[in-house]
Amino acid sequence: MRIARALPVLLAVLMALLAAIPTGASAGPTATASTPLTHAPRGAGVAGPHVRAPTSAPTLAEGWTDLGRSVGTPPPARSFASVTYDAADGYTLLFGGFNVSTGNPYADTWILKSGQWSELSPTVSPPARRGGAIAYDARDGYVVLFGGDQSGSMLSDTWKFSAGTWTDLTPTTLNSTNSPSARFVATMTYDAKDGYLLLFGGCVYVGCLSQDGDTWRFSGGAWQPVSTTTAPSPRGGAALVWDPALPGVLLYGGSTSSSSHSGETWAYLGGNWSKLSVAGPGNRSDALASYDVADRLVVLFGGLLDYASGGSNRPVADTWIFAGGAWANVTNRSLSAPGPRWTLEDESGTYDPGLGGVVLFGGRDDLGVDHNGTWVFATPLTLGLTASAPTVRQSEGVRFNTSLRGGSFAYQLSFSGFPSACQPRTPSFVCAFNVSGNYTLSATVVDSAGVAVNASVALSVTARFEVVPAVNRTSGTVPLAVTFSETLLNAASPLRYNWSFGDGTPNGTTAVVSHTYLATGSFAPQLEVTDALGGEVVASAPTVTAYTPLALALTANVSHGTVPLAVSFNATVFGGVSPIVYAWSFGDGSAGSTGAGETRVAHLYALAGSYTATVSATDSAGGFGTASIAVVVATPLRVTVSPSSPRGVAPLNVTLSASASGGLAPFSFSWTFGDSATGTGATTSHLYPSAGSYTSVVVVTDAVGQSVSASVTVDVAPAFSVALVATPASVARGGTLTLAATTTWNGSTYCSSCFAFAWSGLPLGCATANASTLRCSPSATGTYGVEVVVGDGFENVTALTTVTVTIPPLWSGLFSGGASSPFVLGLLVGIAVVVVALAVWRRRARRAPTPPAPSGVPGPSAPGAPAPASPARGERTGGAR
Repeated sequence: MRIARALPVLLAVLMALLAAIPTGASAGPTATASTPLTHAPRGAGVAGPHVRAPTSAPTLAEGWTDLGRSVGTPPPARSFASVTYDAADGYTLLFGGFNVSTGNPYADTWILKSGQWSELSPTVSPPARRGGAIAYDARDGYVVLFGGDQSGSMLSDTWKFSAGTWTDLTPTTLNSTNSPSARFVATMTYDAKDGYLLLFGGCVYVGCLSQDGDTWRFSGGAWQPVSTTTAPSPRGGAALVWDPALPGVLLYGGSTSSSSHSGETWAYLGGNWSKLSVAGPGNRSDALASYDVADRLVVLFGGLLDYASGGSNRPVADTWIFAGGAWANVTNRSLSAPGPRWTLEDESGTYDPGLGGVVLFGGRDDLGVDHNGTWVFATPLTLGLTASAPTVRQSEGVRFNTSLRGGSFAYQLSFSGFPSACQPRTPSFVCAFNVSGNYTLSATVVDSAGVAVNASVALSVTARFEVVPAVNRTSGTVPLAVTFSETLLNAASPLRYNWSFGDGTPNGTTAVVSHTYLATGSFAPQLEVTDALGGEVVASAPTVTAYTPLALALTANVSHGTVPLAVSFNATVFGGVSPIVYAWSFGDGSAGSTGAGETRVAHLYALAGSYTATVSATDSAGGFGTASIAVVVATPLRVTVSPSSPRGVAPLNVTLSASASGGLAPFSFSWTFGDSATGTGATTSHLYPSAGSYTSVVVVTDAVGQSVSASVTVDVAPAFSVALVATPASVARGGTLTLAATTTWNGSTYCSSCFAFAWSGLPLGCATANASTLRCSPSATGTYGVEVVVGDGFENVTALTTVTVTIPPLWSGLFSGGASSPFVLGLLVGIAVVVVALAVWRRRARRAPTPPAPSGVPGPSAPGAPAPASPARGERTGGAR
């Protein structure tokens, strides 16, 4: 366990046991509320309102200066005090700390203003404590105090200080689930980039036997935990300070146990911790750290150096700075310095703009004794003024630079001796002197403590050195040869020339130089001349324009067509020098000046013919160009077509002829015959091998591209045969005769309705008809040669047959003549009469008496009786027929 930190608690317990009465140490008044003021962050580039030190303020030496008694009556000696600069109220604020003599913490409030300490007596104050984290909240405009140790009890309250009044914010922060736990020697500073107070770590027990490693932010009166992917290990008493050079928060060292300290350097940037790989001042804790606004660097002093760094866990008195991303030991800068100190934390000191340096108060030495001395780490105000050259030409610019260091931030910089046209407003500026002569130029800086420092520089201004470049020509067509020359004023020989021609070619180095431009474009040549006095002048020569010779191209939206033909012409110019004038001629006798001065014109051709349209152009340099285009205008194209034979029987050879009129010869003819075959020529022949109806189309194209078409239909019929059959071939007179003509094509029956039939040679009683089948009854005997002629409109086919008509026999006539013929009727009547007569006769014969039959012989009706004998052949059995 760290004995030095545990000693105060042990001493306090011992005194409580031995003393019968209180020691008389005051716990300080209790706290009350106040209103916040806004201000820039502690340690940021701007530290807020600045107060000039009184005329009796001590003169600061390089490094540390002991202010001694010049600060009036300082606070009593103490360690673990909470100190920060209250930018809103304009003074350094100190609260609490530890009284090693009594073993009790303080609860008093002190301010250091205008270099003088004075104690405040606010109505309400925070409870007594040591090691409380304190910082100025620039966003909310007040000082924030958090936690600390009150006689061995860790605190977690939050207070604000504004306009001399303490206000307890603890109810607000404790009612939130987001509030840091109780701790002391936590470290806190304002993160100017992220806009909130940043708190890290702290010790949970006296002696720093256990540490916190959490990160918190405070803004708008509320705490919030910060979750980071990486973070420093748990520790207390680390140095934490805002460094605008990062820009971010810098953390160094801290107690990682009761006797071990860290030597790591960390940076908090944009909500995340990152470890910096830099060599540090050694493993230590409880050192003072603050940002020196005037010198723009972080200052670290003293602290407790552990065994690993050769410190035997004892305080040291070295001074380090962090600048340019590295630590540097600057202990030897001070003629005197505070002795070994610790219990300073980074809250035991702060940058005070009124004093112009980092203020250190109190602390405990290596003998365990607390101090109440006030020290300032600062750099005396210095100013330097330099010119980029001791001698310059008249009107030649010279750069001046001021170098400023130390003093009290902020500064007021003023200048004298400069021309009225040049009023410097920045530490680095450029001025030109229009009047030659010798000048003494001065700068004065006054810091916020009222310290003024002067600096001056001598400058000699000589007569103006002038150069005027010239060229023999400024324009022309490529390749363009140009001669460059110059006229000089107030030049001191020898001279150096450097011609830049503006086309990327090597420079010229003589007073007169010739150069040929091979590329087109506008070029800006320059001449740089340096004389023996070091004067340098850069002047621009006249612009040189190199261009290609004037040329024209002429296009038209159409180059041929039928009357009336509207044509739009477009002229494109290449090269030349603007402005360019155009003149047009259209080749049809119209006004040649039509469209003059235009690159796009339109013209209407009203008559057929071949024309040449021409455009000419003249540029401002006298260049001339011309271009032409042919335009052909024709009458509308027409075509007729005729076949040698529009109909025929396959295979059919047809000659097709097309005749074109109008248009513009020559003509081309393209045929399609309707059966996938094609042909060319005005007259062409084509063989149709198969029957069908074909459409032949001819497309005619003339010399100007007009195309028209015409068509004709060719009908091709198939070859066919006819078979004539008479049924029956021999027919009796009055019988039914069928004549059938059958047409066939390639062995198949063809469409009979597609033909016409003409019959001749028919028997009497048969009439002709336009049908493939005739049915009739011949009325006269004989042999007939019947002929039929079948036609399909393309050809006629004849078929012959022979028909014989005979006289039919009686019975044949009987049955073949039909029941309605007179002959048949007569025959039927006769038969009927005979049948009736026979019936009458037989009835009479049956009624005549029959002789008795012999005994035992059955009668005619008996079964088995023999029939009566038939009459002999020829015997009449009835009446005459």
